[in-house]
Amino acid sequence: MAIAYYKGNILVEPSITITEWDNKQLKFTDNPPGVSSINKMLYEIGLKERSDKDGFDDLGLGNYRSNESILNNIL
Repeated sequence: MAIAYYKGNILVEPSITITEWDNKQLKFTDNPPGVSSINKMLYEIGLKERSDKDGFDDLGLGNYRSNESILNNIL
């Protein structure tokens, strides 16, 4: 789930993207399809959208898919 919130105002209403493995297509799929919730929020707060990379990975956040991986990286 993601929401864009700034100085007491909701910029973008909460949204959810569910990513699941598709055994038939052998790839991850998003539901709903299209731009993921987190990327919508990143673009709303000013990140420039690129055609070659999604916003999450553009910021290097793909290296930190869980809180555990963040802690392991800084400790």
